[in-house]
Amino acid sequence: MKKLIILLSFLTLISASELSCKDKAQNTYELMDCQKKEIEKYESIMQHYMHKSEERFKKNKEILSFMKQSQKYWLEYRKAECSSIYQQWIDGTIRGLMHGQCLIDMTKRRTHEIWKNYLTFMDSTPAILSEPK
Repeated sequence: MKKLIILLSFLTLISASELSCKDKAQNTYELMDCQKKEIEKYESIMQHYMHKSEERFKKNKEILSFMKQSQKYWLEYRKAECSSIYQQWIDGTIRGLMHGQCLIDMTKRRTHEIWKNYLTFMDSTPAILSEPK
């Protein structure tokens, strides 16, 4: 019986460790904390893809300049777009989560655009980085 209790305790620990941060969250504050980590993750991935793109075109100052300018404008657009989502939900406690999800969704799409526009080739040459998920 003692071995069974130990085994069940161990299985409970394993299954709890497999739960995602969002699955473990018990309130909006904890969900937002999880989402903040997710936003940071996707920001980091986007920055990595942008950095590789800049490396690829470092000898072409004109392309590099336009890439940096487009990224600057895109960041401003994302801020305005996600702020409008926040305002749409201003009366609810979910507003922060809706804003955060907007940031995540837009960042993932932008990372894919960066990959497609700057890190892939028209022929069969493999992409510089793998396609972002």
